[in-house]
Amino acid sequence: MAFKPRTTAPNKGDYYWYGGSPFYPSYGMPNCTTYAWGRFWEILGERPKLCTGNAGTWYSYTQDGYKRGSKPALGAVACWAKPGAAGHVAIVEKINSDGSIITSESGWKSSTFWWTSTRSPNNYANNAYIFQGFIYNPAVSSSSNSEDNVLAKFLQVARSKIGQDGTWAWATSGLSKPQPWCAAFVVACAKAVGVLGKIIPADYGAGSLCRTGVANGWGKFYKGPWHGTNFKPQPGDMIVYRWDSRSSYSGHDKYYSDHIGIVESFDGSIVHTIEGNSGPGGSNEKRKVVTHNYDYTYSCINGYYRPDWEKVGGFVGGLGSGSSGYIGPLYDYENTKQDSIIREIGYLNSSSEPSIKTSDIKLSVVNYTSLFTAMYNAAAPNVLGSSSYIVSSDLDLSNVESVAREIVKFCMTKGLPSSSGVGIVANIYAECSLNISSGPIIDSNGQYSGGMCMWNGDNWRAFLKFVGSDWKTDLSGQCEFLFHYIDQNYSWYKSLVKRYYGSNLGLVEYLSHLPNTEEGAKKAADVFVRCYERPAKMDYQSSKRQGFASDFWKKLTPILR
Repeated sequence: MAFKPRTTAPNKGDYYWYGGSPFYPSYGMPNCTTYAWGRFWEILGERPKLCTGNAGTWYSYTQDGYKRGSKPALGAVACWAKPGAAGHVAIVEKINSDGSIITSESGWKSSTFWWTSTRSPNNYANNAYIFQGFIYNPAVSSSSNSEDNVLAKFLQVARSKIGQDGTWAWATSGLSKPQPWCAAFVVACAKAVGVLGKIIPADYGAGSLCRTGVANGWGKFYKGPWHGTNFKPQPGDMIVYRWDSRSSYSGHDKYYSDHIGIVESFDGSIVHTIEGNSGPGGSNEKRKVVTHNYDYTYSCINGYYRPDWEKVGGFVGGLGSGSSGYIGPLYDYENTKQDSIIREIGYLNSSSEPSIKTSDIKLSVVNYTSLFTAMYNAAAPNVLGSSSYIVSSDLDLSNVESVAREIVKFCMTKGLPSSSGVGIVANIYAECSLNISSGPIIDSNGQYSGGMCMWNGDNWRAFLKFVGSDWKTDLSGQCEFLFHYIDQNYSWYKSLVKRYYGSNLGLVEYLSHLPNTEEGAKKAADVFVRCYERPAKMDYQSSKRQGFASDFWKKLTPILR
């Protein structure tokens, strides 16, 4: 990305440091970890995996997957430790010609909310604190910080419009208001960075944009799951969708699509997108630029148009997770024949150290993907220092993990964090024990109810009409109905969110802003039961379902990640 240093303090209501921060509401700013975590997120463009403990533990927390080193880099976290104290972290905003750096930072209980410091290259000293090193932000390229990377600029423009309506897209692209503007948003971003008519055509149709781009030799088109192909995208690809079934394919070419967005990143399984004219609202004037997360096997992904970014000076390297094609998941939940293979990798020497020199003691490895979750659950209480990480004995997930996982993954395709998906799963578990074929049952008033949310009365009839006669085996159809119904009754659910939480966001929007943590999962369970399920004894049910959410979070998170 084109790195832009922060020269002013963040606003006290900015989402990076408040609503979305894992440190808030326990505490916010002034605080060094709250600020550094939020600023790293702001630069990265996606929720970071940084440590959420004291500052002195950040550098040793290598589970985040970010590279570390002693050489300063823009956007990196500078880390210090102090014996008997919590340590300190700051963000590198500028590297001077003399080797000194300028950092932005905050401090616990400081009288100053935010400040910048110039630090000498002499160990970047911070009084009695011990400098540990830098945690590098993968969104910032090592090549002059990607100032000349037009692809990075294109993505940055798209990110800067998140939350806005279509006003900018209509005005910049030339499309007249209030026409559908998903493609116009892509055109406007391309125009803003000077690549319109070079690698991205000025087309206002989702499919025609891809078709024209390929016809002009400006890029390539790759078929997606809608065609039966699970293609793995990269940042800067255009993603297009078809909402109809394959049976209605006749009369359209492979490019024909109903909607288009921009791939921001790909982590090996989930496609992270920025899309105009999306989200709830019902009309082109009310929809906004939003982010979404889709499983790359999502059946409605028609394909991807990949502009020839190299032709205009764009490159993928340094754009964050998945930027070098893709990064696959570290652990998978599937077992293969390779799982039973033991591989010799070396020997132990006389000092009991690994060695390549032959000895009588061989070192071998075995694929441990299927064991990792069990190891995590067994070790978590010791590693994390709390017995609260043990899944409660009254929740048996042995037969429902796959259903729960798929529901969470579906929720992520709708732009929700996995925590909100877990909160919804907790509610569904309370309704039907995740038996999606539950029902139909008849109550004392002669009303039918069934399905994963035990829809009843008019909702039951609407559910049957939407999903069809095979609803008992159609998990994706039931999930689609859930979100369809929420969108169809957007104003009603928005009023409930306002009543209970004082927010002006719609239900899905509110859930999309919850932190991706265990507490976020519990909050999502509370939101969903109060605003959607609305059972009798609401407070009791909320407490019960929050407990389920906590258990599901601990059980599913190792699998999902």
